[in-house]
Amino acid sequence: MKIHLLTRFTVLFTLIIASSALGQRDQLFVGTRPLSMGGAFLAVADDGNAIYWNPAGLARMERIQASFMYADLFGLGIKSYYASFLSRLYFIPPLTDYLTFGVDWFGIQFGDDELDFNRNQFNFALGFLPPKNWPIARHISLGANLKYLSMNARLEGLGETATDVTGWGWDLGGLYHLDTLPLLPGRANLGFMIHDLGGTRVRHNAGFTETLLRQNVRLGLSYRPFDAWPGGKLPISDPVLAFDFDDRLHLGLEFWLPNTLALRFGWQKDRFLHESATLSFGIGFKSKVKDWPEVHIDYAVVNPPTLPNTNNRFGGSIILRKDPRLLRIDEIHINDIFASLYLHYGDPAYRVGQVKLLNVYKDTLAAEIFFKANKFMDDMTAAQSQKIEIEPGQTKDIPLRAVFGEEILSVAGQERITGRVEVRYTFAEGQYKTTGHVDFRVHGKNFITWDDPAKAAAFVTVKDDRVETFARQSLQSFRDKRAHWSREFNLFRAMLLYEALRQYKVQYAKDPNTPFAKVSGRMYRLDTIQYPGDFLQRPESQRSGDCDDLSVLYTSLLESSEIGTALLSIPGHLFMMFDTGIPLDHRLSLPVGDSLLVAYRETLWIPVDAYFGDSTFVSAWKAGAKLAKSWQGHKDFEIIPLESARSLYPAAIPSHAPAKQWSIPLLDDSIDLNLLALDEWKKQLIAHYRALIASNPRQPETVNKLGVLYAQLGEYTNAEAQFKRLLPDYAPAVMNLGNLYFINGDALVLQGQVAAGIQAYKHAARAYRSAQQLEPYDWRSYLNQAILYQALKEVDRDSAARKGYQKATERALEIAAGILKGHAPEQLKIATAEMEKKAGWREIKQRVKKKMKQLKEAIDRAFDKYLTQKNTKDVTLVAAGPKAGDDPDFRAQMLWWKI
Repeated sequence: MKIHLLTRFTVLFTLIIASSALGQRDQLFVGTRPLSMGGAFLAVADDGNAIYWNPAGLARMERIQASFMYADLFGLGIKSYYASFLSRLYFIPPLTDYLTFGVDWFGIQFGDDELDFNRNQFNFALGFLPPKNWPIARHISLGANLKYLSMNARLEGLGETATDVTGWGWDLGGLYHLDTLPLLPGRANLGFMIHDLGGTRVRHNAGFTETLLRQNVRLGLSYRPFDAWPGGKLPISDPVLAFDFDDRLHLGLEFWLPNTLALRFGWQKDRFLHESATLSFGIGFKSKVKDWPEVHIDYAVVNPPTLPNTNNRFGGSIILRKDPRLLRIDEIHINDIFASLYLHYGDPAYRVGQVKLLNVYKDTLAAEIFFKANKFMDDMTAAQSQKIEIEPGQTKDIPLRAVFGEEILSVAGQERITGRVEVRYTFAEGQYKTTGHVDFRVHGKNFITWDDPAKAAAFVTVKDDRVETFARQSLQSFRDKRAHWSREFNLFRAMLLYEALRQYKVQYAKDPNTPFAKVSGRMYRLDTIQYPGDFLQRPESQRSGDCDDLSVLYTSLLESSEIGTALLSIPGHLFMMFDTGIPLDHRLSLPVGDSLLVAYRETLWIPVDAYFGDSTFVSAWKAGAKLAKSWQGHKDFEIIPLESARSLYPAAIPSHAPAKQWSIPLLDDSIDLNLLALDEWKKQLIAHYRALIASNPRQPETVNKLGVLYAQLGEYTNAEAQFKRLLPDYAPAVMNLGNLYFINGDALVLQGQVAAGIQAYKHAARAYRSAQQLEPYDWRSYLNQAILYQALKEVDRDSAARKGYQKATERALEIAAGILKGHAPEQLKIATAEMEKKAGWREIKQRVKKKMKQLKEAIDRAFDKYLTQKNTKDVTLVAAGPKAGDDPDFRAQMLWWKI
């Protein structure tokens, strides 16, 4: 028994306590897998054993893993245990990319009735991966161990403690990762390790200290030639060749068969002692089932030259979480969010911010990116995601989408919320995700910045029932049809709505906190706009607003009344203009000076600087026109059509109480005041043309314009006199005179004088033909002619004549189409759409409006026939003759005039 006890004690002493000769290392090494590879593991260091062998390897591990080992050393009953746990710092997101921590325990135990021995070592490890923007260090990883060592031996039979020591020490390690090699394919690692930096000193229970473990420097190299055998001819994958160098030479090999069974071989030899090499062999098994942790089981046998085949080791590991984090989130930025624009953010083309992603893998990766805020958004869905591909080593800025819910409009002031970015990708048949968090600010529903003035469209709430009700009541409050101006439908309705707001006590007041003049020049300074519905519900004493509030309010009412509008932005000010619907060819149907109008998108627009209060509609029109003319052509003058702005910035309507009946005073007096001013403008325009003619009687263009102006005003006798002054050789006057004959024919037919009306129509036809002889390429005369033949077809009862009119109509349309060619359908749609609008403006009977629509469709079909040579023999043009109850001036608005 004493001899057996002595043998075991000698082995323990040799392994643990005795200082080795010839500078050999004092350290003991552990781990089933490393030892089966001959101890060549320093530059491999890719599992839980890295804590002990080289903590720098931890920095490249993206997982949570627990490992263990058990061995009966040399068959002497000396138990060796090893356990480790490692995890990347997932719970501290800012450090996740850079740090992995680990802790392990290595113990040797023996006990019987005579000897009780324990040796325990705890390592507390940290692996550090430098940021990728450190070019020099991008391939380096570093690691360190803080170790605690305790050891005691007790001779039970003697009741004495042989030794009892404790101490602390340090290990430092590093890895240099080579992605590519100059001559060889694959990847390699260079490793170094300093065990027990400066020597690990321990204190004995007797009170003295000594260096128990001397410093040991170890170098290593590993090489991975491929992931899978080239061409797949052999079922070998993930081979690794390793070499370590310290007081011994270590060689190791590992490879996998069908990615499940590992074979390992090792060789090591002492450089100082003349003894045979130690051989080792090991196998490993890996089980990977979806949604279950990955499990590894390992076995190793080490065959030392002195005690062969007695060193068997069993080990294993379980990967609780494996996240290769091949895609790293370097940075996330979310712009300030404005509740008023939440519908805009839902546009697939818009991005609320961006995430900077880095691909650390050797191949291109495909990923799907999601963004979700912790408030005001539904769960992550495909509608909020986007798919990307990112190349190896590439850092890429990826824009982020966000689909907010209506509840975001409940934010009144400002609120900070947290968002989460989730990057999902597939790798090695596993689904992985990388997550990052970011804080950002949400501004309440009334806030805006002026980096893009079109954002104001988000406050133009056309469908708000409060706005619709106010507009409808305002338009119903005045029905006067006495003036020429009431026939200009958009103009008159815009006047009514403006005056309704003025009588409702709306007025301008500079915003005391954020005056528009100060914030508009600073693109990202916060401003506020009141929603029109909320504005209208204010008490009378609070119905004031800055220029942006009032422009948005007035624009909303006009758009709700189907009047096209545009916001006008200049430095320090916002105003608007609206579409009269009058084509440029009918310019003189609006008898005001050119300086009061804006020609835009083929129609006439009226600028309005909406101050309300004491400023009448005509005054606001004049002020707006002055601003528009003074800024026209300037780079800071911006026209923002609401039709396109609303498609980019849709308006959201905040929740509110049901719409009520508004108290709107009578508008008669204020409308009369504006009509007097408009009549004065009309007189001034007529006087202007007369003065031009008086100064230069030989200027036919001016005489013709005055004639068209009279015709548009319904003063046909004066118009005829002007046109006849230019006969017989001035083509525009000849065609315009034909229009007067056409209008006269309508009047006669409406009076029941059909025969006289037909004769007047025929006079018009001769005038059109004469104009065509003078100017054969003027498409207007042919279109007027087509409409004329339809009127003749309506009133002439002779069937043969009716057929002739049908053919003459089609012929006139074909000629017009041939002149216009290419863009004829677009032009005709615009022109004939205006006919239909004019019909609606005069509130003629529904059947007449229907006829106009049918005429438009017939014209389109005739153009298709000419341009595409399709057979349209069944086309029937609907008659457009006058009927009882029609407006006698309707034809003047429908025909084309040559100015």
